[in-house]
Amino acid sequence: MEIVDSYKAKLKSIDCKHFDFGDGNCPFGTSCFYKHAYRDGRLEEVVLRHLGAADGDTVIAKDIRLSDFLASMHLQ
Repeated sequence: MEIVDSYKAKLKSIDCKHFDFGDGNCPFGTSCFYKHAYRDGRLEEVVLRHLGAADGDTVIAKDIRLSDFLASMHLQ
């Protein structure tokens, strides 16, 4: 387990190429092992949105863009 923890710590010191200092969008979100830091050095604050599912379970909501929602409505 120490090897895995050491590996994850090393990855956390490397900037995520997808996050791109806040200019990009990491497809791995909260599961990404790389560092999500802005150009000024601030780290991204991870806030998980928990939603109640119809069956009573709790699920973590993924990022939802308004444009994606409106596109799915097929408004005329």
